[in-house]
Amino acid sequence: MARAPPPARVATNQLTERQETSSHFFRIVIATLNKEKGRDQQLLFNEDADVRATPTLDHIRSLPHRLASLSSEAELERRQTKEFLYANLYYSPVLEPEKEAAERIITDLFDLWMRHPERLPHSYQEKAESEPLPRVICDYIAGMTDPYIYEQHERHCK
Repeated sequence: MARAPPPARVATNQLTERQETSSHFFRIVIATLNKEKGRDQQLLFNEDADVRATPTLDHIRSLPHRLASLSSEAELERRQTKEFLYANLYYSPVLEPEKEAAERIITDLFDLWMRHPERLPHSYQEKAESEPLPRVICDYIAGMTDPYIYEQHERHCK
């Protein structure tokens, strides 16, 4: 059984075959992605969206309004999910001790590397020659997995 081409490929093929405008191309991509997800009409183009010309990223960012938005059903689902996560995960009293421990570990490592940047991996020491040290340390920490940050804390701070 042959696999279906990726949604973007389908949209590109349709665009090539029909030589449509960029606004139609966007609608094909979104419609195809929505069908792939089994969620028709989840992302809608606003009626006043001006996509007649081929837009650049700068053009899209300069628009005073959103080019596309979620359908009312998808927006409701997004809002409910967000409320659930804030109530049951982000601000959960049960998880507070674990959150405090994670903040302590991150703070300990950040402070250590600010005082001793020579203890950073060599590639990050090189980056710190051309970028601010706090930014380099944040980037390093942000890329760590949980097991790796625990290993680094054990190695450097215990």
